[in-house]
Amino acid sequence: MLHRARPPPHSNITKAELKALKNLKDDHERVIMKADKGNCFVVMDKTDYDTKMEALLVDRDTYHPVDKSPFSKIEKEINNRLLDLKRQNKIDELTYRKLRSTDRSPPAIRGSIKHHKPGFPLRPIVSSIGSALYNTSKFLSEILSPIQNHNGYSVLKSSQFAKEVANMEIADDEVMVSFDVVSLFTAIRVNKACEYIRGKLNNDNTLRSRTFLSTDDIISLLDFTLSNNYFVYNNCIYKQIHGCAMGSPVSPIVANLCMEVIEDLAISTSPVPPRVWKRYVDDSFVIIKKDAVTSFHDTLNACDPKISFTIELENNGQI
Repeated sequence: MLHRARPPPHSNITKAELKALKNLKDDHERVIMKADKGNCFVVMDKTDYDTKMEALLVDRDTYHPVDKSPFSKIEKEINNRLLDLKRQNKIDELTYRKLRSTDRSPPAIRGSIKHHKPGFPLRPIVSSIGSALYNTSKFLSEILSPIQNHNGYSVLKSSQFAKEVANMEIADDEVMVSFDVVSLFTAIRVNKACEYIRGKLNNDNTLRSRTFLSTDDIISLLDFTLSNNYFVYNNCIYKQIHGCAMGSPVSPIVANLCMEVIEDLAISTSPVPPRVWKRYVDDSFVIIKKDAVTSFHDTLNACDPKISFTIELENNGQI
């Protein structure tokens, strides 16, 4: 750790630069955030940031303002559910105390700027750390994590992807394509996600080694956690009507499992499936016959009416 180094390392910035950074930090008319992609930070005027956030939250198909705070009720309900599971000896005393909410803080939404996209839109991220459902969400993520990434299509990190595609050749009648999901997290239907995950849990022979909870118990907790997606912005309370909150520990796993079901269905039912399909969360790298691109795109979009895919074709051998 740098702060423990003896002697401490010399600063690699000038006094003027350090002063400028301090002034920027103290400037309440600016917002500093980490960019959505890439190892960089973005500085925005706060008015511009607020305008972009309000443009997101005005979407009544996704977000709905709430007059009365639901947070006390949510805390009471999750604690009652956990107590009931403890009484049935499905979770032990230590787990119960770890998951039980005693000092909730409401989730808060923030935007992470997509500096690589036209117009620099924001990706909504709901920080649920310290909320009534955070510990349960984390607990569910530990139970569900082992049932994902078994179909051979998921890529866990860029180095793995680089190795897998390094020596791939593309025939003259093939093309590289990327099919990307439009706003995956907010597009997921909670009831369909729970249905997909129930099926995967029923086929998981290792579940009993991780928990005493039944599939019904897990799905009940998951449905409650995903369905009570409330957050605060500028002292106003909103509910995300459908989808998963990016920022909740279990959401990336739910999104990945939903994508696995969709890609399995599309690839198994397509008359001419891709020769190569590699996916990282909602971004895919595909090699497919040129004359099958449109039909496969249609097949993907037919799998779930709420989840739609955009398409990007290679340009000069790059994508």
